[in-house]
Amino acid sequence: MKIVILFGLIFTLFSGVVLFVCGYSAKTKFDKLQDSLEAEGTVIELIESTDSENDTVYSPRVEFTTKADKKVVFTSSSYFSPSPYSAGDKIKLRYKLSKPEEAEINNFFSLWGGLILIGAIASVFFFIGIYVILIALKKV
Repeated sequence: MKIVILFGLIFTLFSGVVLFVCGYSAKTKFDKLQDSLEAEGTVIELIESTDSENDTVYSPRVEFTTKADKKVVFTSSSYFSPSPYSAGDKIKLRYKLSKPEEAEINNFFSLWGGLILIGAIASVFFFIGIYVILIALKKV
């Protein structure tokens, strides 16, 4: 029974740390977005690569002009399969005036999708760990 409780504690602790990191990352992302400008860019090409499962994924390379009238090209850190974008598409993006080359596509999935997915999975593991602990303690 002690092993089950220890397992539950480790499970809960690890997923709690992941949830904390997700929360911190979300706050950092939110602060970064508050300090950013919006622009419209044009997809100039799709960069093709392979993910960990050997599937083909695409990341848009986008060109836009900053408020300071500087042309910037960046490749999104978001990968899609299939890509919702094609060359020539206009897309909204956000960038910091001091680092426009680190722009991000301004859509919900690109900005928040990864954090929400990791947070949701960690939440499930967190509650499973608590459940395991409570069941084990009831049997003691």
